Amino acid sequence: MSTKRKITTNLQTNKKDLDIMSTTPVDDNHQNVTLKQNTRSKKKVKQEIEKDTESSSDESEQVDKEDEESDVEESEEEEEEEESSDEKVVKRCGWVPKGDTESAKLYQEYHDNEWGTPQYDSDRLFEKVLLEGQHCGLSWLTVLLKRKHYKEVFHNFDAEWISKLTDKDIDRLMNDQRLIRNRLKLKSIVSNAKAYLKIKEAGVDFSSFMWSFVGGKPNINHRTTTCYALMQSCGMIDDHSTQCFRHSDNLKKKSK
Repeated sequence: MSTKRKITTNLQTNKKDLDIMSTTPVDDNHQNVTLKQNTRSKKKVKQEIEKDTESSSDESEQVDKEDEESDVEESEEEEEEEESSDEKVVKRCGWVPKGDTESAKLYQEYHDNEWGTPQYDSDRLFEKVLLEGQHCGLSWLTVLLKRKHYKEVFHNFDAEWISKLTDKDIDRLMNDQRLIRNRLKLKSIVSNAKAYLKIKEAGVDFSSFMWSFVGGKPNINHRTTTCYALMQSCGMIDDHSTQCFRHSDNLKKKSK
């Protein structure tokens, strides 16, 4: 039985008792006794009402307290879920495309594993020099999509093999739709391969030669477009945005 029904029932019962008392014939000798009884009954009803009201108020306060605690718990759970969701989101540089498309994934992989990461292997640096030459005036995504074909055509960027290519070979390559068919860019691959071999023949380590332009360690500077892009790619210049997980400061925090 609810508190409200209980109070109502008590009121009806006590009212009935009072009515019976008021209709019962009494003589004068018993009038004072009857009045006292009626007064006691009224006090009893009042006390029961106050008691039931206090009980109802206590129950209401308890329910409100439980509801408040429940709301706090739900709010804390929602905040934890939001924090967990934020941790799962990988923050990259703003120029990296989002999504699950082939091109987006290719760009993300390149950004996460290559771009801005210091590269000291001479052969890999030579590869980057050749690809950056193909990049001029075009989107880097175009180069990324064709990189696999370049590796196949140029024997994984074998400088010795490339240096022996002739003009007739260039004519043949101009018909290969898998490549960027620009004669000057294709010829630059051959000339750069010859220059790379000359540096090695002179007893100079190509990696040391490249890194000598930034004092042997990553730097922040601004140079001509193609050279600057090459330095960014090789990690000679750290241009990852500060909120990117690949920024040098963020990598240091992660390693601690």
